[in-house]
Amino acid sequence: MVLLFNLTKHAEQRLQQRGFKFKHISLILEFGEVKHKPGNCLEYKIFKKDIKRIQTKKSSQSIQIIDKCCNKAILVDEKHNTLITMYNLS
Repeated sequence: MVLLFNLTKHAEQRLQQRGFKFKHISLILEFGEVKHKPGNCLEYKIFKKDIKRIQTKKSSQSIQIIDKCCNKAILVDEKHNTLITMYNLS
């Protein structure tokens, strides 16, 4: 599954600062829990409890990649197809 989003300058900075990789973003967007946030944005996030569920659906993904996505979130404006920011939940 290929997900295409534009990155804001803020998101580009956070990508580097917080150690996110594009494969992490793709995995979070594909399998993360979705929550509506103010400003018509969606927050996608993955927790430790989601690892087994993701592994069964995405057997080619190593557990290390999935583990690095845990407790991370991504804020997206889907109306404008824009990734706003990403952050650690803990």
